[in-house]
Amino acid sequence: MDLDLHAGAVRGDFDALERLFIALVDNAVKYSKIGGTVTLRCTLDEGPVVTAVEDTGPAIPKAERPRLFEQFFRGSSGRAARVQGAGLGLSIASAMARLHGAELTYEPCGPDGNRFVVRFPVPSAK
Repeated sequence: MDLDLHAGAVRGDFDALERLFIALVDNAVKYSKIGGTVTLRCTLDEGPVVTAVEDTGPAIPKAERPRLFEQFFRGSSGRAARVQGAGLGLSIASAMARLHGAELTYEPCGPDGNRFVVRFPVPSAK
């Protein structure tokens, strides 16, 4: 199945892609500050489709970043303490990205803000 992101096309399983983006958006909403913003971006830069989900929550502490995509990992900072969950959302998103040959990465956006970026491979010709 193709998912048209208006900047390009991603070939893959629609349900798995839906789970990927629901997990990222859910995570962004949970961790954003009250009254904060969640932004979704999609670009095509001469190659892969790149999507990003950004939030205005406190940046994830450096010590926790290497474990972000591990199953059941929940940070010990105050950021994680106020949110309920099992620590599965980002590991599911990462698995769904890998299923499509994509890479999911984290980028801090200063002291207030987080960006999760999915870089999909260039679709092969039909």
